[in-house]
Formats: sequence, C-alpha cells, structure tokens
Amino acid sequence: MQQKGGITVSEEESPKVTERGQHLPLSLSHLEALLASCKAVVLGPGLGQSEYAAALVRETLRHCRVPLIADADALNLIARRPSLLALRKSPWIFTPHPGEMSRLTEHEIPEILCETRRIAENYRENYGVTLCLKTDESIIADAESGKTYRNESGSPALAKAGSGDVLSGIIAGLLCLGMKPGEAAAFGAYLHGRAGQAAAERYSLHGIWRAISPMRFRASCVPPHSIN
Repeated sequence: MQQKGGITVSEEESPKVTERGQHLPLSLSHLEALLASCKAVVLGPGLGQSEYAAALVRETLRHCRVPLIADADALNLIARRPSLLALRKSPWIFTPHPGEMSRLTEHEIPEILCETRRIAENYRENYGVTLCLKTDESIIADAESGKTYRNESGSPALAKAGSGDVLSGIIAGLLCLGMKPGEAAAFGAYLHGRAGQAAAERYSLHGIWRAISPMRFRASCVPPHSIN
C-alpha cells in the first residue's frame, strides 16, 4: 500500500482520496460496479489533473467495458501518459480541440489546423480510437468503419470553455440510444453545432452562456457527410 498526495493505492482499493477537506472514497470494486451500470462513460470534464484525477482516469480506462468519451483533463492526462492508450477494452471516442490534440500528438497547432483530416486519421489508425477533432469544421475519424466525416454546422459562439463538455454529453446520450460510436460522434457534432447556431441567433455570440442547450436547434440541415 502506498500513500501519495492524499491517494491511497493498494491492490484491493484504487484510488481513495481526501481533497479540500472532503473525504471521497472510491474503491476499485465500487468503480467497477459504477462502470458496469453504464451504457456509456464521459471522462474528463471538470476533473482536474491532480494525482487523484490521474488515478481515477487510469482505473476507469482499465476497467471500462462500454463506449467511453474522453475529453478535457482526461485527454491531458493521457497525453502525459501515452501508455494508458494500451488499456482500451471498449470503443473510445476522443474529442480534442487543437490544443489538446497538440499535446496528444506533439504536432503544432498551426499544423493541426492545416492538416486536420490527415492528423485525425493517422491518430485513428495508430491507436484505434474514434477522433472528433474540433475545429471550425470538425473532422470525425471513425475507428470502426474507417470512414471520415466533416461537420459543417457550428458557430464562433461555441468557442468557449465548457461547450465541449456539452458535446461529450450529447455523444454519450446518442450512444445510450444505441448509435454506433462513430455515428454518435458525427451526429453529436452536428447537433452540437446546430444548437450553437440557434443559440447564437437568439442570444448573440457572447450571450450564448444564458442558454447553451442541445435542445435549442431546428434540424433543418443535412447531417455530417462522409468525405472518404
């Protein structure tokens, strides 16, 4: 048994933490039970990059058997420990913005913006992960089908911290409805973009925080199309 930064790690229990005066026990058996009750998992938004967060990400990746969407701090922690990619036992969807993709791949952001499709497809081929690389025209590289989609919906209003968390939730909801991971990522990106467009029209580019809701859209456009 080891004690590091408030985290108690043993073969029987991993991780357990006391942070900010709050005791947050999470045994490995409890985590496995939580994961077993899920149809999809979103990992990363609001998590932070503490030792506890790193342990939680590691154990979730190791024991998850359902589709998993990794975003935000989960991606940053995976970028710091690429060996975590070998733990995949279910379909994974990564939803990085260019900064997170730069940390995952060590490509510079300007290169990612110029070669979005190539870099997304290369990452898919190297790691077997579905990529939803978020730019002004997001590229979705589906690991299961090998198809690549381009999403043309969206608005500059979505270029705000936290809007990607909404996308992760939309994709998770579509997975729970039975969609395949690549299709859920592509259609989720489309719905997210349409919601952003509708909210910007109603609340302005800077007032979108008042009501960024995935239900505030009218599906009047064609969903993302394959560019294979």
